Amino acid sequence: MSEDHTGELSEPRWHEQLEIKYMISGTAEITCGPKIFIAEAGDIVLINPCERHAIRAPYGTDPIYHLLMADATLGLGDTVKKLKEIADGTIRFNNLISENNEVKEILLSLFRELQTKDSVYELYSFGCAAQLFAALIRSELAPEHTALSDAVRLYAERLEPAFRMISTDYPLEITLENLADVCGISRYYFCRLFKIVTGKTAMSYINEFRINKAELLLRSTDMPISEIAAAVGMPDECYFSRCFKRHKGIPPSSCRNKARKNAVSG
Repeated sequence: MSEDHTGELSEPRWHEQLEIKYMISGTAEITCGPKIFIAEAGDIVLINPCERHAIRAPYGTDPIYHLLMADATLGLGDTVKKLKEIADGTIRFNNLISENNEVKEILLSLFRELQTKDSVYELYSFGCAAQLFAALIRSELAPEHTALSDAVRLYAERLEPAFRMISTDYPLEITLENLADVCGISRYYFCRLFKIVTGKTAMSYINEFRINKAELLLRSTDMPISEIAAAVGMPDECYFSRCFKRHKGIPPSSCRNKARKNAVSG
């Protein structure tokens, strides 16, 4: 456990441990696959094993957070089925936890013990971690996910150049041929692997990524909607608006108005 800063974490990465951040101060923009969201002080960010993610400071400040990299099996190997299911990706959690007081209290208790390091802190911390995973399973299971396997992990590594291209070149035109070429495989094989790894087609994934980027701009800037559409690689404003409403349930203008009302009431 450590008190950490965003540092140079804007490049997407993934690892086999469960990563838990507790936001102490500031604001962080978190990317998990095609999902992009803002985490603020008091929020919990949970990165599932082998989930591709990145973090950056959207407003020029460096957010500070507690960081815990956890072996989801708690060192028990395969003896506890539920813990094994977390580690191998059968069970996956919501990435942003904002209003779950039970999970927050357990996590803060765990952080306090890890900082105290008295004669029994390891035993107490073990109990807190088990309680934390139980609370997460009860209340924070992700509604959908792609189950992991050794093959899926291998495929994800093969597709890493395509994920990097999407995260950096999303404002530009990206074709399936571009993505397949950068991975050094055929278009057919690329499409097949991408669907296995993400559960989505590449174009659906890219559009979701772009819409999430656009939502952040709508909430945090006064850029005209037409400029936002162009900035995220969807210069046809009508098409952008249709996609935005399909993904978010409301048109871009309503998203901006809602954000403004919330800012005033807050």
